[in-house]
Amino acid sequence: MSHFTRVRTKLMDEMTIREALTRMGYTVMLANDGVFGWQGRRAEAAFKVRPSKTRFEIGFVPEPRSGYSIVADWWGVAVVKQEVFTQQLTREYAYVATVATLTAKGFEVQEQVIEDSGEIRMVLRRQVGV
Repeated sequence: MSHFTRVRTKLMDEMTIREALTRMGYTVMLANDGVFGWQGRRAEAAFKVRPSKTRFEIGFVPEPRSGYSIVADWWGVAVVKQEVFTQQLTREYAYVATVATLTAKGFEVQEQVIEDSGEIRMVLRRQVGV
């Protein structure tokens, strides 16, 4: 048996989510035909990704005033675990949002290291008027 599960997130910006998914190695697609699940069932979404080695998809649904929800038939997706995917997406979203905000304020990424724990450490600099 299979069903769609909706995971609520605090991820608010569509473009930041899309860039985070791209950093994770996914191709982001419009979800005009919905998100594919078991036995051809579909769930509505604004955009989606398809993990490799499966035909099942992970979709993103805008929720008024509360960010995006992730919708998927996780049993069918199987190659990606819900908790792992959500944690990775949240980390990449934070990275993309942080870099965008600091770049807009004149900072440049000088160095970055991904720790074994998954933490991303960055050194940023900006030139101050001389």
